[in-house]
Amino acid sequence: MRLIPFCIVFLFVIQTIKAQPGDSVKKGPTAVLIDELVDSSFSISNANLNAFKIIEGGNLNIRGPKGETKGTINSFKGILLTDILSKAKVSLQKEKDRGEFIILITAADGYKVSFSYNELMFSEAGKNTYLLFEEDEAPIDKKGPFVVVCTSDIITGPRHVKWVKEITVKKIN
Repeated sequence: MRLIPFCIVFLFVIQTIKAQPGDSVKKGPTAVLIDELVDSSFSISNANLNAFKIIEGGNLNIRGPKGETKGTINSFKGILLTDILSKAKVSLQKEKDRGEFIILITAADGYKVSFSYNELMFSEAGKNTYLLFEEDEAPIDKKGPFVVVCTSDIITGPRHVKWVKEITVKKIN
């Protein structure tokens, strides 16, 4: 008789442990909010991707901080981050202030990476930083519906952001 309550508690604990990883992944964002120091806040979802120019690329190795290959993306489809910022219209009071602006990419788990405004608008990074929605000819699923990556980074892993939930423009003065 004492064994039955123990078994019920044991099964409950096992089910709770098993459910947690999948639950956190499935409850991630389905849209990316573009917000803060912009004239036009909006969200990007699968429903409005056609409002942007879609770029295709591929043969990208995701490299960790020590240069080790963590994964490979054979093909992708995405939107240039600069196109997203152009649509949002970054709120620069004076053109000279642009050096004080950063673009912060935030994942559902709180992971954050940043790009300077000048880096994106006036260097190779701007031509190579994407919000991806498709990898290897399939919608992204295990990494969330959207991923940010800068293909011109030598070490791509640190700015490879999965489960992107927000792109914000901030002033760092």
